[in-house]
Amino acid sequence: MTAAELLHRTSSADLAELAALEYIEPFGELRADLRAAMICQTIASCAGVKDATIADFMLRFDSDDESESSDQDVEQQKLIARLALGDKAT
Repeated sequence: MTAAELLHRTSSADLAELAALEYIEPFGELRADLRAAMICQTIASCAGVKDATIADFMLRFDSDDESESSDQDVEQQKLIARLALGDKAT
């Protein structure tokens, strides 16, 4: 079944319910990204990184806030390098 056929057969109420469900309980690639971020946060904590949050490791594709940059600052790059070399972050 194509996406067009699915949309033709599905009511707007069903689509709204699906959107609400995904908002409450993410599934698909967002869920996979969340699991990967949880693993990264756990590894960082075991490596001695203090105050690392799951949000620090979530992929960001768009930003509504133009002032927010997805570029890493120098301190983040140093932390990544220390982790890659197996050094404990302080």
